[in-house]
Amino acid sequence: MTRIDLAVADQGANGTFLSACKQREEGGALVFQSEFALGEDPSSKRALIVSPYLPTPTGEQVFLLPIPRRPKPRVFTEWQHPNFMAKGAGLAIMFNKKVDIVSTNIPPDCFEVRYKIETRDLGPDWTPDMKRKSGSKK
Repeated sequence: MTRIDLAVADQGANGTFLSACKQREEGGALVFQSEFALGEDPSSKRALIVSPYLPTPTGEQVFLLPIPRRPKPRVFTEWQHPNFMAKGAGLAIMFNKKVDIVSTNIPPDCFEVRYKIETRDLGPDWTPDMKRKSGSKK
């Protein structure tokens, strides 16, 4: 089973298996859709990592996401290929370490990624910068 993770420097990662994603066909290709929360703390490094269920010599497909520290809503980006193939990229990115790049020669059958950024109204107990207000309700 293939896994998709969003790794964020100094914050952690969250992910899902490809089989749990919404699926549809678009232009002869199978499109998988999932949502990830960026978290409330700003970060300068984010990457989407596609990992095979069993380790392979080529490693994981790593897509570096040029998302600003404080993202604003935006429409879908263009489709993009992985920036490189790597091993242990998720942990390296989360802990701001050097990524062990296996190859920049991307296989022709690799995944492609596009993304958009949306905001959600989280109710009156949340501030615009997504940090919980202090105090209590009576």
